[in-house]
This record gives sequence, structure tokens and C-alpha cells, in this order.
Amino acid sequence: MKRFLHLLTLLSLLFLAYYLYTADILHIPTIYSYPLLGLSLLMLLLGFVAQVYTWKVTLQQAGFAVDSAICFAGTGMSVFAKYIPGKVMVIVGRASYVTEKYGYPLPQMTALSLTTQLITLWTGLSIGLLGLTAAGGYAAWWWLSATLWLALTVSVFSNWVNRLLSALALRLLRKKVSLPHLAMQQVFPILGWYIINWLLWAAGFYLLCTALSPNKVSLLTGFGYPLAITLGIAAMLTPGGLGVREGILVVFLKIVGMDTVTATTIAVASRLWFLVGECGSFVMGLVANRSYK
Repeated sequence: MKRFLHLLTLLSLLFLAYYLYTADILHIPTIYSYPLLGLSLLMLLLGFVAQVYTWKVTLQQAGFAVDSAICFAGTGMSVFAKYIPGKVMVIVGRASYVTEKYGYPLPQMTALSLTTQLITLWTGLSIGLLGLTAAGGYAAWWWLSATLWLALTVSVFSNWVNRLLSALALRLLRKKVSLPHLAMQQVFPILGWYIINWLLWAAGFYLLCTALSPNKVSLLTGFGYPLAITLGIAAMLTPGGLGVREGILVVFLKIVGMDTVTATTIAVASRLWFLVGECGSFVMGLVANRSYK
């Protein structure tokens, strides 16, 4: 298992390097307020800390006790696995780390990691949809987001995803695998960390927009980031939702009154901004891994 984790980390860093080479995002735009930019990065990093606790409380709610350092290490060291096409490895990575340290069954940990991802998407899309509604966005975008929200609602609060995974495991492994599922009454008590995670990222994005825009920025801009990032993750065929997220951000920022040039600049810069946060998460993971040893 340890060899797999090392290989996963190396592979994710290689795909990250390829992404940086091909995406050409290492351009620093005009910055109108460095203090606001610094504050936006602080909100971003705090959001990654909250993301760690979404993983921890989900495991605990399912009956698996875990140390915070393990969650920091597993989440941070697998953060770049999202750049591996398919995004499966980012789910398996943190699950594998918990399995290595505690000996918990990998299928159960992977199922809970997937549950965490689904709840994250559902919460983020809920916040983004509220912002889109308040901004009076395009009807087509609203209905698309609402349809995906309903699909995620069914995925989070019903057991059909785990039943499907159990059926696949039975077919592939030739044995029955019982996967944990959080009932509705178990999900609601832990939603606070998920909401905090998204609100911190939304606040950070609003501050980023303010720092990079020469004009006054609407408070609703923050809602655009949860909407864009969740719809971008849903685009499973491209690494990290490449291109999708920026397009959604440009459309949303124009809806809330931003001009096309500024909206495009901020949408592209948000990639580099979030990458800085991912690097911070990776460093926190390395430190947690060393401290736990």
C-alpha cells in the first residue's frame, strides 16, 4: 500500500507538471490590491483546512475513528491526483492512506471518500445555485444546474451509488462487499464543515476578484466559484475540469455586471490562485505525514 501511495504521489506530480506545461496559466495579471490578494489566499488555505475536516467528520460519522494528522496527510498528499484524467485517484488516494495507517478495509474507505466527494459537490452546487438565482442568470444555466443538483441529491441521500459499487465489486472480485452509507440523519449534522469549506473559498474568490478588478465588484461574485468548480468537476473527461470552470466563471461574472476582459482575466487567474492553495494543502499533507511518523 505504501508503494502505491508513493507511486500515486509521483504520478500526480507528473500530471501536474504536464498540466502546467500545456495550460500556460503561469501569468500574473495586474494586481490592484495586494492586501486583498493576500487575504484571498488566506481564505483559500483555510478552505483547504475545512476540506480536511469534511473527510474526518464523514469517517467518524460512519464509525471509523481517525486522527486529524492522518486526514491532513492523506488529503494533502493526494490533492494533485485530480490532474490524473478520470479523477478517480483523488478519491482512492486519501482512502488508501487511511487504510495503510489504520488497517480499515480499502473498499469501505473508498466508498466513504466518494461519499465525501458527492456531499462536497452537492453543498457547493447548492450555494452556487443560490447565487445564480439571486443574480438572475440565464434560464438554461439555471435548469442545468438544478437538474444536476437533483441528481446529486439522490446520490447523496439514497443508497443506489453504494449498491451499484457493491454489484461491480461482486462481479469483479467474485465476493460480496458491504459498503458503508450515511443516512440523511447522519449527513445533516456534518454539513457545517462542508458549508464552511465552500463559504471560505467563495469569500476568497470574491476577494480575488476585488484585488484584480479596477472597478467595484458585486458580492455575488463569490457564489460563482462554487458553481463553476462543481460543474467543472462534473466534467469528468478533462483533467481538473480544464476549460469548463473558466467558461462558467466568465459567464457568471458577466451576469453580475463584470466586463468580458476583466471576467476572462480573473477566470484564468483563478486557476493559478487555486493551484497556490493546492500547493499549500500538499505542504500541509507532507508536514502532517512527517509529524505523525
